Amino acid sequence: MGWVATQDRDLCNEFRKIRDYTLICTGVFDDAVAALVLKHKDKVLERARKIVKGNLSILKEWVENEPLVSMVYPNAVSVSFVKFEELDPTKTEDFAIQLLREKGVLIIPGNRFDLPGYARIGYCTDETTLRQGLKLLSEFLREYQV
Repeated sequence: MGWVATQDRDLCNEFRKIRDYTLICTGVFDDAVAALVLKHKDKVLERARKIVKGNLSILKEWVENEPLVSMVYPNAVSVSFVKFEELDPTKTEDFAIQLLREKGVLIIPGNRFDLPGYARIGYCTDETTLRQGLKLLSEFLREYQV
C-alpha cells in the first residue's frame, strides 16, 4: 500500500502489473482499504493530526518533568528520539530489551539509527496507553541496573 498513487487509470494498470511481481503477499482487501482511506484522506489526516498533536504534547510534558531524558521537539510526526541523559550509550539496546521484558514497554534503541544513547518512541496510541507507557519508562529509568 502507498508506494504509488495516481488518478490515471492506464498508469495505475501499468503499476499494478509491476506490483504483481514485486509484492507477492499484499491482498485485495488491503488495496480496497487503502483506496477507501485515500478517498477520505482529509478526514483521516485530520483525525491523525489531532491524535499526534495531542500525544506529542503529552510526551513534551513528560520530557519536561523527567530529568533523566531530553528531546529536540519535532513537528507533525508520530515518533521522536529521546536522549537518555544518564544511560551509558553502549547499553541502550540492553535497556530497551529489559524494558520490554520487565515493563511491557517497547522503544527502539537509538543505536539502530546510529544514535546510541537515544531511543525512538512512537506516540500514535490512545492517551491512557501513552501516559502509562511513559510512567513505566520513568520507573524503569530509575530501576535499570547493568
